Amino acid sequence: MPRGFLSIIVLLTITPSAERVRADDTYLEQIKPILKTRCYACHGSLKQEAGVRLDTAASIKQLTDDGQTLLTRVASKDTELRMPPEGAPLTPGQIEAIRHWISQGAPAPKTEAPDQSADLQRREFALIDRLNRLTLNDYKSDQQLLARIKSYELAFRMQESLPDAVDFTHETQATHSLYGLDNDVTAPAAQKLLAARRLVERGVRFVQVFPTPYGKWDAHRDLKKNHTDNSAKVDLPVAGLIADLKQRGLLDETLVVLCTEFGRTPGLEERSGGTTGRDHHPNGFTILMAGGGTKGGYVHGATDELGYHALGDAHYVTDLHATVLHALGLKSEKLDVNGRKRLEIDHGEPIWDIFS
Repeated sequence: MPRGFLSIIVLLTITPSAERVRADDTYLEQIKPILKTRCYACHGSLKQEAGVRLDTAASIKQLTDDGQTLLTRVASKDTELRMPPEGAPLTPGQIEAIRHWISQGAPAPKTEAPDQSADLQRREFALIDRLNRLTLNDYKSDQQLLARIKSYELAFRMQESLPDAVDFTHETQATHSLYGLDNDVTAPAAQKLLAARRLVERGVRFVQVFPTPYGKWDAHRDLKKNHTDNSAKVDLPVAGLIADLKQRGLLDETLVVLCTEFGRTPGLEERSGGTTGRDHHPNGFTILMAGGGTKGGYVHGATDELGYHALGDAHYVTDLHATVLHALGLKSEKLDVNGRKRLEIDHGEPIWDIFS
């Protein structure tokens, strides 16, 4: 059964060692106030624009260790890359403080209130597990309690394994170049797609990636510049991901789906006097699939000469859903929720032609 491309990210809480205390003080006294006042609104616990957080040690380390550093983003002259995107740029003094912090390895405490050692935390969780299971002995038919116990166990295992999964320091320079981590333009998407590969290697069954920030492709104006710029950001990382999966023997058991919710009209959008953009267009557009038993280099379907309507063997979105489920070894009909049965047409039909 192929493995598919939902990542759930939880961080492990560990007390920093004595050697890190002074370095952590630098973060708490100098760096965190900058991030908190200028970055947390878009990259904190309540909102993670483009999937990026700056209020956790693991997310900070990912940004600072691999190509597209936090320093590059805050010091960039490119308004598309610069953080924060709104308001005045950081002051030279703030940028220099971040520069010095990064030169020291960007140390950040795993937790701001380190009142437990890793061993104490594990023993606490073991005690909670024993108490839960004693309760379960009295309520053996309580499936909700059993499910809750299992969910806590899974969450802790993820906490333990996540820091290693998003640590790129052991990846080769060839891998960095393959994804575009060493290029400011491609690095944001490259980080996400390399993390996706590392998650798949560790058995994660579904990973959803947004290579570019929300709404960046919505070209109601300046379509040519918009799509040229955005394509430059994702082409190399996407190709790198597929090539990397293939060379590691993972592509046959991993289905990569690159898609969007709709295409753009073949004609100009003239609302409000516009002459350079295109409107939303659901009647005919393209998605890309790779691996998971699909044919390589194969084109399925076509549009008319204007690119307006899908022709011949056209498919609705439910067919795409059925195709992905088939690649995962699942059937849509088996996933109905009791009391909410769907019409037969809503299940779609796998696109058999694209499979080898």
